[in-house]
Amino acid sequence: MSQPQYDRLIRRVAARFVCVASLDVGRSTFTEHLKIHRFHGSLRITEMVNAGKRGKKVRELTVLAGHMSDQMEDILLKNAVDAILHSTYDQGKAALEKLLAEGAAFTLHERLLRGIDVEPTGTTLNLEKKFPNGNIVSITSSPHEFIVKDSAALGRDGKPGFRQDTLYSCASKKDGILFYGWLKDNLAAASRMTMMELRETWDTLGVRYNYH
Repeated sequence: MSQPQYDRLIRRVAARFVCVASLDVGRSTFTEHLKIHRFHGSLRITEMVNAGKRGKKVRELTVLAGHMSDQMEDILLKNAVDAILHSTYDQGKAALEKLLAEGAAFTLHERLLRGIDVEPTGTTLNLEKKFPNGNIVSITSSPHEFIVKDSAALGRDGKPGFRQDTLYSCASKKDGILFYGWLKDNLAAASRMTMMELRETWDTLGVRYNYH
């Protein structure tokens, strides 16, 4: 079995055990054919066949939830992920269009990207640090973009009662490239950083970011 065939087999087997409930806001999962990224209120589904290839096109589909409660949105998007998890891009798109025809409360938006602008699988760096005070900092960085989730444990008398999540993302492709280059050389240091230390690092590097 060649290395590419082995890699495809591993991704296919792993996809069968992906827990849909674990695809939290700001996280991605890869299947044999797709990259599925969860935003607040939407999913971004990217066909990975031509990712990283010059002169090729990559299709990308966005699932945008309608106006609803956070709980209903969570259920809707997890059902959407479940519908496409073991599919090719065309099969997944057809499954979502069927859900839409049956009255699912979301819209679909498709666009074409240049293959060279889409990172292939295996280039994404993922780090997560849990601190004694209950805070969790999760970093997902690829050659062109990054998303960091700062999950703060809030409560009285030092007892966490709920979490407040803040998502940080690169302001531009240039900022994503800059942080990725630094992160590759500083994985050990980054894996111990608090959110404040990470923001200070961005300021030192000149990395611009958005947050909400």
